[in-house]
Parts: sequence; C-alpha cells; structure tokens
Amino acid sequence: EGVEHEDAVSSVALGERRIVSGSWDGSVKVWDIRESKLNPTPILDLHDHDHPVQCVCIDPNARIACSASQDGVVLVWDVRTGKRQRMIRAHKREVTGISLSNTGYDVTTVSNDGRIRTFDLTKGENFLDLAAGEDVSCVETDGDVIFTGGSRGVVKLWDMQQGGENKPRLQTKSMGAKVSALSLSRDGAWLVAGVETAEGKEDLMIYSTS
Repeated sequence: EGVEHEDAVSSVALGERRIVSGSWDGSVKVWDIRESKLNPTPILDLHDHDHPVQCVCIDPNARIACSASQDGVVLVWDVRTGKRQRMIRAHKREVTGISLSNTGYDVTTVSNDGRIRTFDLTKGENFLDLAAGEDVSCVETDGDVIFTGGSRGVVKLWDMQQGGENKPRLQTKSMGAKVSALSLSRDGAWLVAGVETAEGKEDLMIYSTS
C-alpha cells in the first residue's frame, strides 16, 4: 500500500500524538506525531469501508477513532491495534459529521437526512435520535451537549439529557450561509464555526460557550 491516499482527503482529526485522515478512496490512515513532526509513513492503513469516507474523529487520548462513509456506515477503530471494534449503520444517507465524546464511550453523527444520532460504543446502540429540521453538515460534542451546524446558517446547541425532545436549547441567528465546519476547544469553552458565504468565501465565527 502507498503512503499517501489515492484520492482527495475528505477529513482530518487530531488526538494525543495522533492524526487520523479519511479519503474519498475509502481508506483511513493514522499518523504519528512526535516532537512537532509528522511521521511521513502512517502507522495504520485501514481499508474496511466500501464507499468514500466522508468524515473522521478521534478521542482526545487517541485510543478510539471513528470513520463514516457515504453509505451511512460508521466504523469504530482501536487506534493502538488497528482492529475494527464495531460497525454501526448510523443513517440511511451519507454521514456528514461525526464527533466522539471526551470519554470516547459514545459517538454522535449527523446527516443530510436531518437526523442527529448518538450511539453507545460499548453496545453499538442508538440512545439519542433528534430531528434537526434541516440538512446537518457538521457536529461537535463533549458528551453533555451537542453543537450542530447546517444548511440554514444556524449553530444549534442540544442538551443530551433531553431525550427525544426535538428542540435545541439555544441557537444563533442565521448567518445567511451554510455552516460547513465546527470545532470545540478541548476545555469546551470555545466553539469555532466555519461559514460558506454567498461570495464563495469562508468566514470563521468564534463563540464562547459559557
């Protein structure tokens, strides 16, 4: 197998001394970071997806990584061994965003089917299923709350304890353009949103979560 992906890289996620990347070629690679340098050869080269990989995530301690593909399937990987731990059929349509909780025990996925779903990774069971009311393009979670962004240009905050209530606890005013990316700081204090503007540019919005 070659070192590089054979097609465009669709997603990258950073963990403790590890980077995981996913590609349209259906592969997932894990890279080692040592002393601010990236080892040019991946330590893991994973090829279990049957469709292009849309997004990836990794827990802060780099123990567990998840990858999601355009057929709605999520694969859960042990970063230490490279073994696939579980396959989850998360959505009927492509998974557009994925985020692991800080503990690494559950994963939240979103899709252009408008659903927000959280799964217990020990059992593979879906214990939270919310209707976002729009195509959802990105998600971030710390295990207590979920942040989503979508086609209507709104960032929404959902309480994970709300059960099946399909109503966000908070939401921003519409930015008039699609929210294409979200990133939550390690301490959960700051949220960065990437917005695609009508002029074809991309803006960054920074929010305090407190």
